[in-house]
Amino acid sequence: MQPTPAPNDTLQQTAVCPEHPERASVAPCERCGRFLCEACLASRTPPRCEPCDVRARDPLGLLALPFSIGGALSTGWKLFARTLPQILPISVLFGIFGGLITYAIEANGGKSNSADRIFDATVGLVSVGAYLALMVGVAEGAPRTLGSALKEGLGAWPRLFGARFRSGLLILLFTLLLVIPGIMKAVSLAVATEAAFREPNLDALDNSTQLTEGRRWEVFGLFVVCYAIVFLAVFPIGFVGSLIDELLPISGAVSSILIDAGIRLAEAYSCGVALAAFYGLKRAQGQELEPLPSSAG
Repeated sequence: MQPTPAPNDTLQQTAVCPEHPERASVAPCERCGRFLCEACLASRTPPRCEPCDVRARDPLGLLALPFSIGGALSTGWKLFARTLPQILPISVLFGIFGGLITYAIEANGGKSNSADRIFDATVGLVSVGAYLALMVGVAEGAPRTLGSALKEGLGAWPRLFGARFRSGLLILLFTLLLVIPGIMKAVSLAVATEAAFREPNLDALDNSTQLTEGRRWEVFGLFVVCYAIVFLAVFPIGFVGSLIDELLPISGAVSSILIDAGIRLAEAYSCGVALAAFYGLKRAQGQELEPLPSSAG
């Protein structure tokens, strides 16, 4: 009987990749230290093994959740709560500008509704982009600072404005035909803003329409519940603001700012719900998102 040959000393001492055992390791995973080969390094940046890469890109486990009304409302709240320390100053900052515009117009006997809408549809969209930047960063393991979120919101402004303007125009045209077609068109475009932010290389309206296909009654129900929650949250804020204005007439500007900032906080929650719906609908359609950059400056 011939003796078994001794293994080659060089091979014996070479670490191999657990995902590709036939390949030698060239670097360790940055999170757990597991060995990685060149193929793993080429497909993942920074260098991570597959389990760590999944956890790093979805630290809260939100991207793996199926779409549902309760799940989107719950996930939206988690995103809102996790980013509240950054969302609060953004809401106050834009609330100051919006509130002062409202106060100045009403103090001169005018009606502020049109000015509010113009401000929210233009300058105010920067805050929406910042909210989405913060929430996307938390959801996908690439947290943003307050400054970088505002910068991203400003950079995303043309896409968000384009998506909302086109969506509004289509909804108006469909509503002129009949109310029901207008509602259904609004539902089909419910996540157009989030699509414009997260997937800038795709047409936001087509993306939203495709994602909501076959789930529009669920999406309709989700946003009915979401806006009911937002209304219930905003109503007490408006009441407190009006009460302050009645008790202290000289503080009209303060109450306007308080109301405007409160509305923006509620809007941030609705952004979280819409983003959660976007993630859930992407998963329901079996679509993968391109990974985010690991940092945002």
